[in-house]
Amino acid sequence: MPLSDFNFKPNPEIMPFGKLFTHIGSGLNVYAGVLHGSVSDNEPEPSNKTEVS
Repeated sequence: MPLSDFNFKPNPEIMPFGKLFTHIGSGLNVYAGVLHGSVSDNEPEPSNKTEVS
């Protein structure tokens, strides 16, 4: 999906597309960090491509 559409929301109650995927990725990062012994609790801004990638 193009970066310009990362704020797409199918309806008002649901997270925007970009926020949903950064949320999922951050959760996976936390789980991997626990296994590795280092936990990162910051979640990147979904509209900032350099933070997300």
